[in-house]
Amino acid sequence: MRPPPHIVAVWLATLVVLALAVVALAAPAWAASPPKSALDQPSAIDRAGLQQKLDSQVPTDLTFRNSKGERVELGRYFDGERPVILALGYVDCPHLCSLVHEEMIKSLEKISLDMGEDYRVLSVSIDPDEPLDLTQSARQRYLQMYGRDGASDGWHSLVGDKPSIARLAESVGFDYAYDAEKDQYAHPGAIMVLTPDGSVSRYFFGVDYPPNDVKLGLLDASEGSVGSPVDRVLMRCFHYDPKTGKYSVAIMNVMRLAGGATVLVLALGMLVAFRRRRRGA
Repeated sequence: MRPPPHIVAVWLATLVVLALAVVALAAPAWAASPPKSALDQPSAIDRAGLQQKLDSQVPTDLTFRNSKGERVELGRYFDGERPVILALGYVDCPHLCSLVHEEMIKSLEKISLDMGEDYRVLSVSIDPDEPLDLTQSARQRYLQMYGRDGASDGWHSLVGDKPSIARLAESVGFDYAYDAEKDQYAHPGAIMVLTPDGSVSRYFFGVDYPPNDVKLGLLDASEGSVGSPVDRVLMRCFHYDPKTGKYSVAIMNVMRLAGGATVLVLALGMLVAFRRRRRGA
């Protein structure tokens, strides 16, 4: 026995409504990514990213200037005994760089290892025109935040020319680009843990660095251990909110995905029920 025509009509109308709901949920995502022509050039933000190059060796022969203006080779900071935390950014960054450094310091404050004695921090600017007085003042501010004796021997802020910066960034997979329109650098948020001889051992993405994970990363790196690639899919669930100055879960994207999945499940369920009823009739 076939179901009454009005029941079939209701089911079909429901399926149409559900399909339209799926399209409506997905529309914002499509609108956010308009098709690009072959002549379009990728924007600065599109070129910024992070490639995990575990066990890659940083070029220790590169020359930079420290916060005092002295020319130094990168290799002097790798003594074969202490691991190194590498943070790439620039002082004039409006949001992300200071957040990366501050959250890193908050994490380092909570571990028993001492900066200078047990590990070093290299804060390298990606801006070749960064004034040394800004570099020095930022270094002093971060050392005051950390607040432990002897830390001044463990925190080193460096500036360099474009080729040196580019080679260092490329060696650890740190992709950045200058946005001339906004007069800013687009870059990812992350810190890298390097072994005492300068090989990439760990990546910590975003701005949340759990103290226990950082401590274990430093201990492993001190023994020359190289970790496994981090799941970068988690990065896509977070976005920077300039109003709060923090990264938070992109809840609207999550809701769209969950809503679309729910609609599809309901539609499939109704279709299966309809076909079973027809076979039974």
